[in-house]
Amino acid sequence: MNGRADDMGETPEVDLANFVDAEPWEYANACREAYWGRYGTSDGTAFFGPTNGPLSPWPGKAENFVPIHLAESTVITTSGMSSPWDWENWSEGDGDRGEGLEYYIDSPRLAGATIEDIAGSWELRLLIFVVQNYAGQDYRPTFDYYDCITVRIPVIEELADWADDAGHLCLLLGAPSGVREDYIEMFGDRRAVRLISVTPVHPDELDWVTRAGVGNRGALGRALAASPYRNQIHPERPSLLGTVDSFLSD
Repeated sequence: MNGRADDMGETPEVDLANFVDAEPWEYANACREAYWGRYGTSDGTAFFGPTNGPLSPWPGKAENFVPIHLAESTVITTSGMSSPWDWENWSEGDGDRGEGLEYYIDSPRLAGATIEDIAGSWELRLLIFVVQNYAGQDYRPTFDYYDCITVRIPVIEELADWADDAGHLCLLLGAPSGVREDYIEMFGDRRAVRLISVTPVHPDELDWVTRAGVGNRGALGRALAASPYRNQIHPERPSLLGTVDSFLSD
């Protein structure tokens, strides 16, 4: 288990005025880099998604998955789902934030991993699979309303012990970090882009959500954030079923 993430100070302000003559995606990219630079480092490497290019459902058509090296883990985050849809008028009005979301996985197992190790990791494959099913579908209002959402996908070999009776891997999307801000600022809006974590959960935890009602999925996210495991991927994490009730909203 890991301690708190290193916080390198306030996120540097990204001045929109400096991007008047830039490519439409450059402002959003600078905002994302400013956020993650507060907590970790990146060498500029990005892995492309399977539909990268003109047929991509992502706003900017560039499907980037970027490793961010933190002190005790590695985050793999999408970079491009908050790029603008409208490349002509992207800076007008409140600004074009694309989907207003970026997805990520935080893996202690990948702490200090090489780019080659990350490229072949099941964490990267898992993130790509999840994002393929949500990109381009305007899920920001859903996350804002429910806080978190749950999903079942075909189990992966590395997390076979987490499978439910039907052979599915249960995931919670949107659990807060607990140690970092969960939003990236753009266009003067501190909550312009929400960061959506992808976290495996145990079948009994997902069953609890079913019993408690979908409106209480956020309680499971809050329980994770308050635990020593946070929203990271810890294959050895025990179920938090005994603590979740205390995080229900009134």
